[in-house]
Amino acid sequence: SEVIYSAEDSIISDRETNIVKMYGKARVKYQDMELDADYIQYDQKNNTLFAKGLINPKTKRYTGRPLFKQGQEQPITTDSLFFNYKSKKGKSYGVYTEAEGGYLQARQFKKNEYGEGNFAHGVYSSCNLPYPHNHFGINITRGIVTEKQIITGPAYLEIEGVPLPLGVPFGFFPKPNKRSGGLLFPTFGEDLRGFFMRDLGYYIGLNDYWDLATRGTLYSKGSY
Repeated sequence: SEVIYSAEDSIISDRETNIVKMYGKARVKYQDMELDADYIQYDQKNNTLFAKGLINPKTKRYTGRPLFKQGQEQPITTDSLFFNYKSKKGKSYGVYTEAEGGYLQARQFKKNEYGEGNFAHGVYSSCNLPYPHNHFGINITRGIVTEKQIITGPAYLEIEGVPLPLGVPFGFFPKPNKRSGGLLFPTFGEDLRGFFMRDLGYYIGLNDYWDLATRGTLYSKGSY
């Protein structure tokens, strides 16, 4: 299969090292794999890709993070990644992806040729903010993601940055890859009406065209 690549800003090719450097909304496509980032380095000799974002000189913000997608899998956003498109092995840092109705973030994520992902120092939450543990989340020391299940090592609950004495030595979560119902976890906080549990609810997946999410908020001073 042919490797197709492009970039909006510039492309620099080194014939001696067979390395291609792409700047500005770079994109690489190979078979069912797609990779987008502000900077991509393509090593034609070793069949490897390195991608990362770039710091905007005006805003000083890190933008253009790599967005990786392969087949029917959920796209993964990372701070940076290495990937061998022949062996289909890779390693990424600062991973962010949707997983079973929530969001999984991990400092490190490794993928093997069988489509399995191994991650370390992860947080699973229904909160999509960059630092979900500042609100609530399940901290996972390490885990494995396969097509039909997620297996984790020790995990514990953390709310507003405070670890709670609620933990498990290991976890096993099936992935039916189909619509299902479940609890919608709330956010916690305080305002004039007291302490609250905001957006507590339940989700029902009816079919491919309809679903239902019912949410409510409870306050410690009696209102709702």
